[in-house]
Amino acid sequence: MALEGPHSVQQFESSSLVSYLDKKVIVLLRDGRSMIGTMGSFDQHGAIVLLKTIERMIFRRYYCDVPMGVFIARGEEVIFCGEVDPTVPQLPPHMLLVTRDEINERRKAARNTSYLKRTMRTRMSFLLGIGLRFNRGSAKNFISGVVFTLALVGGANASVCGEQI
Repeated sequence: MALEGPHSVQQFESSSLVSYLDKKVIVLLRDGRSMIGTMGSFDQHGAIVLLKTIERMIFRRYYCDVPMGVFIARGEEVIFCGEVDPTVPQLPPHMLLVTRDEINERRKAARNTSYLKRTMRTRMSFLLGIGLRFNRGSAKNFISGVVFTLALVGGANASVCGEQI
């Protein structure tokens, strides 16, 4: 049955993955990875086969392209699939190309910094939660609070600057 009138076969194909076959596409996966490659095939479940694939890793203003070769993405893992326009630059000019190891090191450093900030907030909330109050300009209260906290944590063997509390 051929469609006539305002709806045509080409209109339906443009919203389907058929229009992306043998074209360069970017696929965003559920785990946050971005794959760029030529779409070779797809199935009724939305699984996609990419040829000459690269994984684009981006962290802040750094990026790297990791060659993957042939890549198969299950349909349930695909969030987005779109054609890459060759006339538009893929990355802003301020992005710096680095190695995969450098990206991983920078991500690890950011995780460690975030963990440190979180633990410092927890420690401060603990100190404030046990009844320590800091008055403006009152260093004596602050030092008393620290000594009190050390006594709580250290027990009978607590000391400050080598002196028993």
